[in-house]
Amino acid sequence: MNISEVTLLSKEEYINYKRFIPEVDLWWWLQTPCDETYVYVVFAGMDISAYNAGYTCGAVRPVLKISNLNMQPGERFELVDYTWTVISPDTAICNKCVGFSPYQKQAHDLSNYENSDIRVWLDNWTKLNDIRINQQAQPSFEEVYDTLLEMLTTA
Repeated sequence: MNISEVTLLSKEEYINYKRFIPEVDLWWWLQTPCDETYVYVVFAGMDISAYNAGYTCGAVRPVLKISNLNMQPGERFELVDYTWTVISPDTAICNKCVGFSPYQKQAHDLSNYENSDIRVWLDNWTKLNDIRINQQAQPSFEEVYDTLLEMLTTA
């Protein structure tokens, strides 16, 4: 299994693979804007809607892009202390939200996902967990400290 990216689902991916995505009790962000101000979200009942891209709440639900997955949609696996569900031949979604309101003190700007603060937060979450994903080992104290320090200084 080779993880090439950790990201959020797009609206199109959500619509295409909804039947394989486990429900969660929180609403969570998708990466697709619907205009300059609003971004699509998924509510606890799995309904899709749009929220203001500047809201300081909402959950983050990581998606792994994986080559050589060799699993069918609907199958589950454990990785980095999380359960993941395969939703397509190269994509798996976390079965729970790993972050809720990662930046409560400032407004998000999800109108451009690639440059958004949630993208930065997700990249930092990935760095913290990447060591375990790629090496299947616990990070050292120094590695965790350096990553947390970087997260705090970029917030």
